[in-house]
Amino acid sequence: MENSILLEVKNIVKEFPGTIALDGMDFCLQKGEVHAIVGENGAGKSTLMKILSGAYTKNSGIILSEGREVEIGNIHAAHDLGISMIYQELENITKISVAENIFLGRLPKTRFLGFINFKKLYADTAD
Repeated sequence: MENSILLEVKNIVKEFPGTIALDGMDFCLQKGEVHAIVGENGAGKSTLMKILSGAYTKNSGIILSEGREVEIGNIHAAHDLGISMIYQELENITKISVAENIFLGRLPKTRFLGFINFKKLYADTAD
Protein backbone atom coordinates (compact mmCIF):
# COMPACT_ATOMS: atom_id res chain seq x y z
CA MET A 1 0.00 0.00 0.00
CA GLU A 2 1.35 3.41 -0.97
CA ASN A 3 1.97 5.61 2.07
CA SER A 4 0.92 9.13 1.21
CA ILE A 5 0.42 11.75 3.90
CA LEU A 6 -3.29 12.33 4.46
CA LEU A 7 -3.12 14.69 7.41
CA GLU A 8 -0.27 16.62 8.98
CA VAL A 9 -0.18 19.16 11.79
CA LYS A 10 2.86 21.33 12.37
CA ASN A 11 3.67 23.40 15.44
CA ILE A 12 0.05 23.51 16.68
CA VAL A 13 -0.53 25.73 19.70
CA LYS A 14 -3.76 25.92 21.69
CA GLU A 15 -4.07 28.16 24.71
CA PHE A 16 -6.89 28.51 27.19
CA PRO A 17 -6.93 31.23 29.88
CA GLY A 18 -4.01 30.38 32.15
CA THR A 19 -3.14 27.13 30.32
CA ILE A 20 -1.15 26.10 27.28
CA ALA A 21 -2.90 22.89 26.21
CA LEU A 22 -0.75 22.25 23.12
CA ASP A 23 2.67 23.82 22.67
CA GLY A 24 4.15 23.19 19.22
CA MET A 25 2.50 19.80 18.61
CA ASP A 26 3.42 17.88 15.42
CA PHE A 27 1.53 14.88 14.03
CA CYS A 28 1.48 13.04 10.71
CA LEU A 29 -1.04 10.47 9.47
CA GLN A 30 -0.32 8.43 6.36
CA LYS A 31 -2.77 6.42 4.31
CA GLY A 32 -3.38 3.00 5.85
CA GLU A 33 -2.05 3.91 9.30
CA VAL A 34 -3.88 3.61 12.60
CA HIS A 35 -2.69 5.67 15.56
CA ALA A 36 -3.41 5.68 19.26
CA ILE A 37 -3.01 9.02 21.04
CA VAL A 38 -1.80 8.20 24.56
CA GLY A 39 -0.90 10.45 27.47
CA GLU A 40 -1.70 11.55 30.97
CA ASN A 41 -4.76 13.60 31.87
CA GLY A 42 -4.24 17.14 30.64
CA ALA A 43 -1.61 16.16 28.06
CA GLY A 44 -3.66 17.61 25.18
CA LYS A 45 -5.04 14.45 23.53
CA SER A 46 -8.65 15.61 23.49
CA THR A 47 -7.62 19.16 22.60
CA LEU A 48 -5.80 17.92 19.48
CA MET A 49 -8.77 15.78 18.44
CA LYS A 50 -11.18 18.68 19.00
CA ILE A 51 -9.02 20.96 16.84
CA LEU A 52 -8.92 18.37 14.06
CA SER A 53 -12.69 17.78 14.27
CA GLY A 54 -13.51 21.51 14.27
CA ALA A 55 -14.82 21.79 17.84
CA TYR A 56 -11.87 24.05 18.82
CA THR A 57 -9.76 26.41 16.75
CA LYS A 58 -5.99 26.47 17.06
CA ASN A 59 -4.12 29.58 18.17
CA SER A 60 -1.29 28.98 15.71
CA GLY A 61 0.32 26.31 13.58
CA ILE A 62 -0.44 24.66 10.26
CA ILE A 63 -2.81 21.85 9.30
CA LEU A 64 -2.24 20.13 5.96
CA SER A 65 -4.76 17.83 4.28
CA GLU A 66 -3.13 15.82 1.48
CA GLY A 67 -0.37 18.46 1.32
CA ARG A 68 -2.74 21.43 1.10
CA GLU A 69 -2.94 23.93 3.96
CA VAL A 70 -6.46 24.05 5.43
CA GLU A 71 -8.29 25.87 8.19
CA ILE A 72 -10.66 23.75 10.25
CA GLY A 73 -12.81 26.44 11.82
CA ASN A 74 -15.90 24.34 12.53
CA ILE A 75 -17.24 20.80 12.34
CA HIS A 76 -18.59 21.35 8.81
CA ALA A 77 -15.09 22.20 7.55
CA ALA A 78 -13.78 19.03 9.23
CA HIS A 79 -16.56 16.93 7.66
CA ASP A 80 -15.71 18.38 4.24
CA LEU A 81 -12.16 17.07 4.76
CA GLY A 82 -13.50 13.64 5.79
CA ILE A 83 -12.77 14.11 9.49
CA SER A 84 -15.38 12.91 11.97
CA MET A 85 -15.17 12.35 15.69
CA ILE A 86 -17.12 10.20 18.08
CA TYR A 87 -16.43 11.46 21.58
CA GLN A 88 -16.01 9.05 24.47
CA GLU A 89 -18.34 11.11 26.65
CA LEU A 90 -21.35 10.73 24.35
CA GLU A 91 -23.61 7.73 24.04
CA ASN A 92 -23.76 6.15 20.61
CA ILE A 93 -27.01 4.81 19.26
CA THR A 94 -26.61 1.09 19.87
CA LYS A 95 -29.13 -0.23 17.35
CA ILE A 96 -27.36 1.23 14.30
CA SER A 97 -23.96 0.53 12.76
CA VAL A 98 -20.69 2.31 13.51
CA ALA A 99 -20.88 3.87 10.03
CA GLU A 100 -24.37 5.23 10.74
CA ASN A 101 -23.18 6.68 14.07
CA ILE A 102 -20.25 8.41 12.35
CA PHE A 103 -22.44 9.95 9.65
CA LEU A 104 -25.43 10.63 11.90
CA GLY A 105 -27.24 13.74 10.67
CA ARG A 106 -25.59 13.59 7.26
CA LEU A 107 -26.34 10.10 5.97
CA PRO A 108 -26.03 9.78 2.17
CA LYS A 109 -29.41 9.32 0.53
CA THR A 110 -30.52 7.66 -2.69
CA ARG A 111 -31.97 9.85 -5.39
CA PHE A 112 -35.05 7.67 -5.53
CA LEU A 113 -37.30 8.12 -2.48
CA GLY A 114 -34.43 9.43 -0.32
CA PHE A 115 -33.57 6.15 1.40
CA ILE A 116 -30.18 5.77 3.07
CA ASN A 117 -27.58 4.86 0.45
CA PHE A 118 -25.81 2.13 2.42
CA LYS A 119 -23.35 1.32 -0.39
CA LYS A 120 -22.10 4.94 -0.38
CA LEU A 121 -22.24 5.11 3.43
CA TYR A 122 -19.93 2.10 3.84
CA ALA A 123 -17.62 3.25 1.02
CA ASP A 124 -17.32 6.71 2.62
CA THR A 125 -16.66 5.12 6.01
CA ALA A 126 -13.89 2.95 4.54
CA ASP A 127 -12.24 6.04 3.07
